[in-house]
Amino acid sequence: SEDGSAASGGDLGWASPGMFVPEFEEAMNRLADGGISPPVASRYGVHLIQVLERRGASLDPKEVREQVRNQLREGKFAQAYLDWIKEMRLRAYIEMREPPL
Repeated sequence: SEDGSAASGGDLGWASPGMFVPEFEEAMNRLADGGISPPVASRYGVHLIQVLERRGASLDPKEVREQVRNQLREGKFAQAYLDWIKEMRLRAYIEMREPPL
C-alpha cells in the first residue's frame, strides 16, 4: 500500500456500511471471512481486499437517536431550501430587453 494506510500495512480496521466507494464495498461484501478478492479497481487505485472477521454492529441508543435527529433535521433543511427557491422563482421578475440597433 502506498496511501494513508501504508503505515499499518494497508489495514483499514473495522469498516461500517457506506465507508468505502461502492465497487470496494461490493467486493468486500462478497468475500467470506479470510477470503481475498481479485484486484478491484476504484477511482483511488487497484485494491486487494481481505476480510479477516465480521462482527455485528452494537448500536448505542443515544447514537442512534442523534443520527435519526440529524437525518430529520437535514431533511427539513433540504425541504425548506427547496421551498425558498420555489418562492424566489415565483417572486422574481425578469424582463428580456432587446439591445438597441
